[in-house]
Amino acid sequence: MDRFLHKVESVNNLFQLDQKQVQELQQKLQVIKQRHQFAQKRLKTESDQHQKAEELKKQEEEKKKQQEMREKYAKVDNYAALCKIVSHLYNPKKFSKCLNMISELIKEYYDYFDGNTMFNTFDAIMRYDKKFESKEDREIIEQLYLFLIELSDHDEDLFSENQEKILDLYYIAVYIQSNLYTDDSFKFNEFVREVNEMLESLEPYDERQDQYNDLCCSQTIVKKLFQIKNDEDNNNDENQREDQLSLQKCVYEEVFIQESEEDDEQNIVIQFLNGIKRRMFFDTLKQIFGFHKQAWAKVTVTQTIKKVYLEKEKFNESEEEQLGDMISILNTLRQGEAGRKNKSKSIRECSLGQRWKIRARNIWRQWCKFLGKQIIWSFLVRQQMIILSAIKINFINLP
Repeated sequence: MDRFLHKVESVNNLFQLDQKQVQELQQKLQVIKQRHQFAQKRLKTESDQHQKAEELKKQEEEKKKQQEMREKYAKVDNYAALCKIVSHLYNPKKFSKCLNMISELIKEYYDYFDGNTMFNTFDAIMRYDKKFESKEDREIIEQLYLFLIELSDHDEDLFSENQEKILDLYYIAVYIQSNLYTDDSFKFNEFVREVNEMLESLEPYDERQDQYNDLCCSQTIVKKLFQIKNDEDNNNDENQREDQLSLQKCVYEEVFIQESEEDDEQNIVIQFLNGIKRRMFFDTLKQIFGFHKQAWAKVTVTQTIKKVYLEKEKFNESEEEQLGDMISILNTLRQGEAGRKNKSKSIRECSLGQRWKIRARNIWRQWCKFLGKQIIWSFLVRQQMIILSAIKINFINLP
């Protein structure tokens, strides 16, 4: 019994010792955890400082790159490069390349150009007739248009009030006309709906809307703006280049000068802007009419043309004539379809013997056409052989 009690006491002592060791180990673990947390905080602060230092380095490197680019580009006449590109803009083989170069030049070095130069450049692009035929060209024009709008939002003094109004009107061409190049009927109908809504906002036609028609459509006027005058007395210094940039006026400056304090209806500038909107609308309408032969767009096109024709007092004489031609073409197509339908109905209503007669008549006509072509072809071949044989005989009989 004593031995058993002694063993029990020894086990209790060991258990107490184990509890003390466990407590000591727990205290050590807490100390280690505290040290680990402190080390992590120190590492985080060091990593944050390192990230901040890297960000500062990147910013300094970007600033250095910008300064280097400015120094390099200061030696290059940006305005002369832009003028040279615009001079080749209306060449169909070079339009896409010139458009891409203009977009890159303006996006990267817009600080070197004033508002008039950038506005005139975009206006020169929009004067080209086939600017939306290529999908890549459409995307570049949309991106450049958005870039100019963003610049005008950041700098309110970049473009004049009238220039901003014209840029807003270019929405018709940049988004509606460019997006009409599609085979999706839903998308097509959505943009046609916008065109119908735009028709209601058009003002009645006034002769003053076309007073400066050549100024809006002529390509030579834009080319003259971007011609560089090489004077012998002038040196190619940076100050003179800046003066040359500031000398370029807006292409519509002749109209904007005439802005008066009269009523809105009598203001020549407002009538001029209404004329630009009307011409862009009619160009969009002609593009819609090009889909009149498509089965999925025929009904929409017909309804739109008829709706515009009912409000023809909003257009000039030439546009009214074009609307009349569109209506006549649609009517002839409708009559032709009606005639074909009536013919098919009459054939179906005929008796079996009459149907066989009609089929035999059509087969006989096709066979006669085929025989006629064969006879003409054989006659031509025979005449060719006779001519060749005569040439050979004459060649042999030569001394």
